Amino acid sequence: MRNRNERPANPMIRLLPILLLLGAAVFFVASMQRRDGGPRDGRTWRPRARWGKRGVGQQGFAADYGPLDLRAEDLAGLRDAYSGAPLDLTRALVRCAPCGSCYHADSAAVLVRDNAGRCASCGSGDLRPVSVRRD
Repeated sequence: MRNRNERPANPMIRLLPILLLLGAAVFFVASMQRRDGGPRDGRTWRPRARWGKRGVGQQGFAADYGPLDLRAEDLAGLRDAYSGAPLDLTRALVRCAPCGSCYHADSAAVLVRDNAGRCASCGSGDLRPVSVRRD
């Protein structure tokens, strides 16, 4: 028969539920913390990707749409969204339809090769060639 003052054979049996509960609490708190490092400034504009995916053609441009027809005045002073170089309107241009970011064709080719044909600004796959009108 067992004596009342006798301790159980293993004291870890009593500590195990407490340790499990403590571990679960630490995991929950760690998973609820933000991973980006801090609060975002609400005044900063961030493009949002549109719902749904459109078919991307062989060149990485949207296959079901024609070229965008833009005026030279609308593109004046803009920079390539990938390289940061000023847009040269004599070279072939590509534009992201949802966010309006413009690229030289060679920058768009890098996006097709290294970024699965997605825009560097918003992540959309709707990159379209641009035809420049001189009005």
